[in-house]
Amino acid sequence: MWWLDNVLFFVAFLLGLGLFSYRVWRIVQVIRLGKPSEVSFSFGRMVGKVVRYALIQEKMFQRPIPALLHYLVFAGFFIVNLEMVEVFVDALTDEHRFFARRLGEVYPYLVSFLELFAVFVIIACVIFILRRTVVGVRRFRAPEIDRHSWLDALFILVAVPILMVFILLMNGADWVLIERGVLDVAFREGRFWLSSLWAPAVLGSLSEGTLHVLSRVGWWGHNLLMFGLLAYLPHSKHLHMVFSFVNVALTPEVPRGAMRPLPEVQKVLQTYLGVEGSGGEEELPERFGAKDVPDLPWKSILDAFTCTECGRCTSECPANLTGKKLSPRKIVMNVRDRAEEILRYWAKNGRDGLPEGSLFSYISREELYACTTCQACVEACPVNINPLTIILEMRRYLALDAGQAPREWTLMFSNLENNGAPWQFPPEARVQWLRSPQQK
Repeated sequence: MWWLDNVLFFVAFLLGLGLFSYRVWRIVQVIRLGKPSEVSFSFGRMVGKVVRYALIQEKMFQRPIPALLHYLVFAGFFIVNLEMVEVFVDALTDEHRFFARRLGEVYPYLVSFLELFAVFVIIACVIFILRRTVVGVRRFRAPEIDRHSWLDALFILVAVPILMVFILLMNGADWVLIERGVLDVAFREGRFWLSSLWAPAVLGSLSEGTLHVLSRVGWWGHNLLMFGLLAYLPHSKHLHMVFSFVNVALTPEVPRGAMRPLPEVQKVLQTYLGVEGSGGEEELPERFGAKDVPDLPWKSILDAFTCTECGRCTSECPANLTGKKLSPRKIVMNVRDRAEEILRYWAKNGRDGLPEGSLFSYISREELYACTTCQACVEACPVNINPLTIILEMRRYLALDAGQAPREWTLMFSNLENNGAPWQFPPEARVQWLRSPQQK
């Protein structure tokens, strides 16, 4: 029945991959609800942005110590899991340590390299856990970080080191078996740097059968947890491990501070003014700005599912720092919450229609009006999320569609219409403030 072990392995893998793919497919459906978005499709520039922001994580290193720890977890996770290549080959060939018999003296150096990164990952995750639970970093204790978000982060920070421990357990048991000559390998001089230090002292007294069991516990424990995390990932903020690459690649290349034009308003004005080439009578859009998720550019919805909830945007927001209610992180998380509500509604009622409520069920006008549009949040985000676009689109809806602009805005609009400037002075009196009191 040797084949049963391998069949169970691939069943677990396909189940994890299937659950992951189904959930991502549903998320893509809600992202496609959004309006057209200006994005960059230049291949060279896309690759450059992925390297800078997703691989090198350039923006993260504005805070060097947490950035280094995060990079150890990020890079270490992917590097250590290169061992999954051998795992799949083992499952296909019904061998254990397939490459140990074929790479010769190179193999122990590769395993040793992976072991070092596994230890780095464990150390970094322990520090991150202490920062969240003992140190209590302020941006991790904001009101928008509810119990679910906090536990989600903690779960991953615990699960990833356990993955590493399973690998080290498998390597340690195998090393003792290699030393005893039970496990056949091609190398004779090399060793697993870390396992050769701890395994003989800790596991050396165990029987051959027990060592085989521990090796399989490490192998199966790592693989089952890995496939479980694969299925869980799209339900977690850690989906950014996948979506961040797409998000940074599609970041629009526009001047800093530029606002998205409103072609629907332009068409209406051209028709009203009889501008040549306007296309004649234009049908009015359903609404101006964004009231709900489908009114946002699809890139903003992708932003919401890419958010890492790190809070760097909020920690840099001058409105938030001066005590205002605005939190850019909360804005982005609320868009995701509303999108999730839509997905739950579709699961029960099909894709016809939307659930009651809107983005304004999550985001208040006070939050929107507190924004100064300085773009500090946009600059701070490590994965190029743009909370400002969401804020501007919702404010446009309030001003242009709902007629709920603040009194100060209404006065400014009136002055622009009548005087050609935000101030309540006629054009000919606009420079009078330059004169001294004696000149007046």
